[in-house]
Amino acid sequence: FSTYQTFRDATSEILYASWYPYEGVSGGKVSFDIDGETDIMYGTVASGTQSKGFNTIMFQHGLVKYTFHVYAMLKKNQNGDITHDSRETWGDIQSIEITGLGKNMTLTLPDDGVNYTLEHTETKDYIVQGSSPLVQKEDLPTDHITATALTPIMAPPPSGDDLTVKIITKKGDAEAVESTLSITKQFDRGKNYDIYLRFSDHGFIDPEVAVSEW
Repeated sequence: FSTYQTFRDATSEILYASWYPYEGVSGGKVSFDIDGETDIMYGTVASGTQSKGFNTIMFQHGLVKYTFHVYAMLKKNQNGDITHDSRETWGDIQSIEITGLGKNMTLTLPDDGVNYTLEHTETKDYIVQGSSPLVQKEDLPTDHITATALTPIMAPPPSGDDLTVKIITKKGDAEAVESTLSITKQFDRGKNYDIYLRFSDHGFIDPEVAVSEW
């Protein structure tokens, strides 16, 4: 609280709504800008009195955690000799972006003392990692187990079931190549999604998704 608060009396019931990070309330709503790095959380409504105490507040995540992993295919013949290295096809990864997710979130405080409402209005693209090149060819692993994990992004779920990912690669002095993936999955708030991007020797990027708790 910005100012000191006191109980009106010992028996009147009080409701507590809670959220993180702190933003002020306007018209029963709390608005947040989403930066891709900061989680937004809200707690169950606590009710009680000064004399009886209050029930426990349980916090929930308002965003999804997207964790990307990248690796390339390496083909070998029966003698164990390398016949094709997909890194030679793709070159360096210049950037990876998740496109069209909510750029802000409005949390409506519960009129019924139980249920919050979460809304997103405008959208923006989230850069998974901004350095260029993101992953150099010689640093790109060649199997799922050693896949390079990139910095997680905390952002809203897509408006539908499709997550759109834009990837830009560049090989030597050639023009940069843009690839767009549409990953169909139900992305739920409060969960972590490990998204594995396999750069194949056929010019395709194959995504695999594994879900876990935050």
